[in-house]
Amino acid sequence: MRMQKLGLLLTLFCLCLAFLVGCGSQKDYLKFGQDDITVSLPEKPIKSDTSNSQSIEEKEKELQGIWKLLSVTVNNKTTQYDNSYYIFNKDGSYAINLDNNTTFGEYSVKEDGLHLGSSVLTYQKDGNHLTLTTQSGKVHALTLVGSVDADANQRTPAER
Repeated sequence: MRMQKLGLLLTLFCLCLAFLVGCGSQKDYLKFGQDDITVSLPEKPIKSDTSNSQSIEEKEKELQGIWKLLSVTVNNKTTQYDNSYYIFNKDGSYAINLDNNTTFGEYSVKEDGLHLGSSVLTYQKDGNHLTLTTQSGKVHALTLVGSVDADANQRTPAER
């Protein structure tokens, strides 16, 4: 019985040793003393999720403005645009002008992404650059070209 316990402890020790060696250098986790062995497990770092650190209101505010559409990529084929714009107004309305065809509607930012009418897009903003991705995988690349007036809905530059 005593041999079984000793064998079980030895097996458990070998498994722990194999785990620790697999996680990093032995010298980081094991310290051998004259009469004992000390095992120190590393602390697991806590990563903060910066993508959700902003409030919904802050996310909506950062989208407000006049965005020039640079390109749309579908199935690795990119189409360039010259005179197309997305405008996100402060009152939650939007105007999208694609080649002089304008669509109007309401937008909102929710936990699952940017809602344009009944469509939900994921988005990523990096400085003055905005990337919108549709559920079907179309990627819209935009750049910020102007701000919106607080009291009036903006028209696209093509409509002015």
